[in-house]
Amino acid sequence: MIKLNIFQLPGYSPQTIYPFAVNALLVGSQIWNIVYGGKYSFTLRIAGTFFAMGIILVLIPLLAHIGGAAGFWLTFLILFAFGIFAGIGQSAVFMLAGALPFEFIGAVMLGQGIAGISANILRALTYIIFPVAKNENNLFIGAFVYFLIGAVYMFICGALQFVLKKNEYAVFHLWQNPGFKPKWQDLSPLIASKSSESSPISPRLSRKAKPPTTGETIKSVIGTLKENLRDTQGLIYSITFIFLITLLLFPGTTADTYFKWINNMHLANSEGWYQLACVFLFNIFDTVGRYCGGKPALDLSIRKVNWGTISRVLFIATFLLTDFECAPQWLWNTDWFKILNLFLFAFTNGYLSTLCAIKSPGTVKESRRAIVGGYIGMFISLGCLLGSLLQTGMGPILALTPKQKNS
Repeated sequence: MIKLNIFQLPGYSPQTIYPFAVNALLVGSQIWNIVYGGKYSFTLRIAGTFFAMGIILVLIPLLAHIGGAAGFWLTFLILFAFGIFAGIGQSAVFMLAGALPFEFIGAVMLGQGIAGISANILRALTYIIFPVAKNENNLFIGAFVYFLIGAVYMFICGALQFVLKKNEYAVFHLWQNPGFKPKWQDLSPLIASKSSESSPISPRLSRKAKPPTTGETIKSVIGTLKENLRDTQGLIYSITFIFLITLLLFPGTTADTYFKWINNMHLANSEGWYQLACVFLFNIFDTVGRYCGGKPALDLSIRKVNWGTISRVLFIATFLLTDFECAPQWLWNTDWFKILNLFLFAFTNGYLSTLCAIKSPGTVKESRRAIVGGYIGMFISLGCLLGSLLQTGMGPILALTPKQKNS
């Protein structure tokens, strides 16, 4: 979204400001969901937030089209609201996936990568179908069509939650969780054959059934958090650090260099195509990493995952060296190295984060896997927020890059 190039505002930097706007309340809303979300059904938390985000997606290009400072800051404010809904929805989705077998949380991680690729392809098509060279208004039209299609997709995803709540396989794994209140279904054969609970189990689960809890106290939440962080053996910390490094460097830092092969094409909107190319390549390599992370043959030990996460700090040096076109020029200022660097950066983001997400619920008892799934979403957002905050602080440094000086 940040790289759609719909903001032609000198002196403003949406690529560094808007990630903060989205992530600022993302963490808080996910904490709220973990503490008090049990009062509300997963259907409300997932379908409701997806519908709300769909409406906001339609409003974003309209507000941005106002132009000037008003358009910039109105968009900034509505992204705060988007972050709230995104936080609740993401946390609820991860909680659902965490309670299911590990393949499902791997599918959620892979799905995020596929969504990124699809978004890039869709945006490229809007560039081609609505060329800016023929009409400057196509910049807005293409962006609006892009967001409108995204909104329709969000509405479809929200509606599919009503299908999921009727699925017996999902109901069987989720029936004990607070807030999950499926329709009346006779699940006694399934439960009787699988359950190890000693307490009596109702053969039917009613939408009117009272949830086991109405929300945990802050004290119990903190106690549970400490216990789960200890039991997950550093994986939750690792997934936070992975996304901190990613948001620190991408997309803001990658925006301050270029690909020579794109500049040599002399396109009317070469900067927009460069940004799109970066995001597209990132999402391709990130998705490959997520896919590999879900394959048992490419599994790593928890210790190797944690050390691999720490090693990603080296990307701070490689990205800054390319941005400042340091010597030797044949290395840091070449397209092949920039693409290779982006490949390793994106692949490790997808691969290591997927391993963290898959392994974390498996380190705790089955009754705690859903809440650990919620932690995954929350700490991903925390890493994104911290990375976005640090990225805003890099503005004065990046202003000294050759690309910024020559713009």
